[in-house]
Amino acid sequence: MVQKITTRIAEISYLDSRILRVEFPTDVYVELEDTIQIHEACEALTKGQKYLKLVVANGILISSKAARSYRATLKESDGRIAEALIYKSHGNKIVFNFYITLHTPKVPTKLFSTEEKAIEWLKNFMYVTESAELTIPFRKSKSLI
Repeated sequence: MVQKITTRIAEISYLDSRILRVEFPTDVYVELEDTIQIHEACEALTKGQKYLKLVVANGILISSKAARSYRATLKESDGRIAEALIYKSHGNKIVFNFYITLHTPKVPTKLFSTEEKAIEWLKNFMYVTESAELTIPFRKSKSLI
């Protein structure tokens, strides 16, 4: 069963596969308040369990400096095991690369051009459990085109 929460700028759904999908349907400027609302929705849907995060940007997605900083500094204890970012425009590819390079997320984070490739990558982290430490080595890598 898919659970869903809709905020002002995004639709967040938690799939049975432990994948939390955050979709931005249109062009959007993300403020700190939006980022906090999305984070709270993620916590409400996952109920404190570890999850894999899939972010889909259908339009241009730009965040304020405060929103980017808050987002990047969330601890691993927020439940994210890994995060895949899907860009549908070269503008978003640039924005996402900037975010990963400048803010160094606390969990493995990678860019993808398709949802299928992103889910395939996320599944590598599927068996990390609540009690396990994330010991899978990762490095920032370039997006798949």
